[in-house]
Amino acid sequence: VDWHFQPNGLYGQRPGQPRETPEQTDRAIQANLDALLDAGFTTVQSLGAASDKARRDAIAAGTMRGPRILTSLGQLSPRATDTPDQLRERVRTLKANGADVIKLFASGSIRDGGKMSVTPEQIDAVCGEARAQGLRSLVHAHDPQSIITSVKAGCSQIEHGVFADAAAIQAMKAANVFFDPNIGLVLQNYNEN
Repeated sequence: VDWHFQPNGLYGQRPGQPRETPEQTDRAIQANLDALLDAGFTTVQSLGAASDKARRDAIAAGTMRGPRILTSLGQLSPRATDTPDQLRERVRTLKANGADVIKLFASGSIRDGGKMSVTPEQIDAVCGEARAQGLRSLVHAHDPQSIITSVKAGCSQIEHGVFADAAAIQAMKAANVFFDPNIGLVLQNYNEN
């Protein structure tokens, strides 16, 4: 909800460009929230901005206008050295800090081929602990291996899936896993622009 074009017409800070003021940022975020609510969206999901917690809580308290926000407060990007027990603890910590969902990176970027970047045991630990904590688990997964492994681990949703093949799509369908492809956004945003 905080993504917006600044007064200079750009997204993000560019060298040599004037910085947006905090007041301008706040107005742009509120405009995004108003637009969502006015369009009929009563709930949105934001996967990764820690700043969503304060907005979510302000909306719930009635001190800010906007749709209900479900947030992951950040993402889990396991390193090769992260054990399943360490990852389970990170899920529990996110829940204790107020996360509504868990987002896991199970593959690299499409710019790097989107190949699976974690072990099946790591995916099992994150998705299993999320489920044990009563949270949905959303997995950034591009290639068939990362998608199918995430589905087998009991994840709730696959994000992106740019390189999904028929087997990956069938696995999602058979397990009733939600697929959020947002392919156009990824390809046009990252590759072409």
